[in-house]
Amino acid sequence: MKTVDTLRTLFQKIDNAKTPFEIEVLGIEIGKIIDKNGQKPIEGISLFLLERGNILKQKMI
Repeated sequence: MKTVDTLRTLFQKIDNAKTPFEIEVLGIEIGKIIDKNGQKPIEGISLFLLERGNILKQKMI
């Protein structure tokens, strides 16, 4: 699985999380992935971030 696909899955789990603890644990996992990749670009990350931005905009309406 591509790194961006793993991030997408984790963010979907955050969207469905029921407790702050679940969100915190998933956030830690996201942090580990980002740290592991260091300064290397993550293929597809720009498109993913645009998708997330659109989701957040829709939630604010």
